[in-house]
Amino acid sequence: MNNLYLFLNIITIFSTYLHIKYIESTNINEFKSLPDLLVDNLPDLSSNLINKLVDYLLLLWTTPILFYGNNEMKGFMYKFTSIIFLLRTFTKFFTIIPSQGKPCKNDSSKLECYISGYCNDKIFSGHTAITLTCLLIIIDNKLIDSRFNSLLKFFHLIYVFLILSAKNHYSVDVILSYIITTSLYYNLRDKL
Repeated sequence: MNNLYLFLNIITIFSTYLHIKYIESTNINEFKSLPDLLVDNLPDLSSNLINKLVDYLLLLWTTPILFYGNNEMKGFMYKFTSIIFLLRTFTKFFTIIPSQGKPCKNDSSKLECYISGYCNDKIFSGHTAITLTCLLIIIDNKLIDSRFNSLLKFFHLIYVFLILSAKNHYSVDVILSYIITTSLYYNLRDKL
């Protein structure tokens, strides 16, 4: 059964390669970014430093699960994120949205395109989905003292605003991540 989730990840990686190759053959970078009521009114923090910070903070969110979670929790996290990434594959493959005003070049030979995303990797925020999954697992399994749950939720909102301020996603990407991840989590948490 675990081979199924490995297969889902292989599909995700292969389709990311195909998506980047397709985008390289289009003129999508000639389009301006879409108007976004929330993102357009946030401070512009789009820099390499902030983008790296967003990526490293994602690793920080996984720390309680990696160090305090049992193998069942880690297995659930792997299976759940495999499903999430497959759903992201479908959403980003069928609709290509322009990057947010910053000069950006997709390069299928760069490993970071497959790990942390690329210019036109929009519609469904993977960073939000992974950190929200971690948040839900941490709270559900009481990996931290429950007195800190509100603080953890607050930090998650700050993280999401950092993603939006860094111009990595449009607000609809984050909203869809919340809707899809939360509904899938509560439907699958006892089934995977």
